[in-house]
Amino acid sequence: MNDKILDPTGRHIRTRTIDDRGERFPIIQSAPVQALGFGDFQEIYRTENMDRARRGHVVFSFDAVYDDATRLFAMHMLEVNVIGYVGNAATLIEYVTLDVNALGECQWFDPETFSNIAFEVRQNIDGVNTADTTGIDSCTFNVQGAYWR
Repeated sequence: MNDKILDPTGRHIRTRTIDDRGERFPIIQSAPVQALGFGDFQEIYRTENMDRARRGHVVFSFDAVYDDATRLFAMHMLEVNVIGYVGNAATLIEYVTLDVNALGECQWFDPETFSNIAFEVRQNIDGVNTADTTGIDSCTFNVQGAYWR
């Protein structure tokens, strides 16, 4: 962006140039989000405005605490939709199924650009989407990453 500053007579005083291309901007989740008991996809995290984000990389995971006395299942997973927004128009960027030992990852590059990235999750127990929380004390979702203009 170039800003030309003129005095009252119309003479050019100074030009200010701001160029943030190539600068790294963090995607920060201030605290893990509770993702317990979602049988249907629900949006649990959306980034702040990422104006002109032409490429980016996010990593996400979940942590769970189990009550082994009431746990009746073998596998607890989260299904994650990563949604990219341009204004109000949504596009599915990535779909991942995670267990507690895995990391999910999503990257995008030019010519894609997004103004926000959102994460929708739903719970999956032994291959079935269910809101049942028997045997699960907590389930938190974590996001970290960066984008570049």
